[in-house]
Amino acid sequence: MEQAPLGTPTLASWGRRFAAILIDYVLVLIPAAVGIVLIALDDFRDGIAPIAIVGLVILVFSITVGQALYFTILNGNERGQTYGKRALGIRVIDVQEGGPIGFGRSLARWGVPFVINLIFGFFSLIDDLWPLWDARNQALHDKFANSIVVRVQN
Repeated sequence: MEQAPLGTPTLASWGRRFAAILIDYVLVLIPAAVGIVLIALDDFRDGIAPIAIVGLVILVFSITVGQALYFTILNGNERGQTYGKRALGIRVIDVQEGGPIGFGRSLARWGVPFVINLIFGFFSLIDDLWPLWDARNQALHDKFANSIVVRVQN
């Protein structure tokens, strides 16, 4: 196997990426679970109780705006790492420069698959599996944002 030149980042494996996203989704879905519990507390006999409305707002907010903020801010900042990526020793960087991708591209990196999933629910699976056969281990959302996920150099 050919070794990368010194200073060349090592691409993150699909397994590390998958484990990181599992951690991230556990974290971002905690508020959604709280919302579901609040909705479940309402018996709906007398219409919708305020607690169920609060639960619905928390649920919808957490799976849309909450996720957008989490992934945009953490992947787009200087570290380029969500908490899942940090735990697995990987980060998102710009393909050409090797630095952070910034908040705009980070939002696009999250938002494009989110919107496409709303239209074609199966897209997520294709996007998540794409790094398995891609030469640079990029998912489709990485290609769109011109980013790669690499191992953190110690």
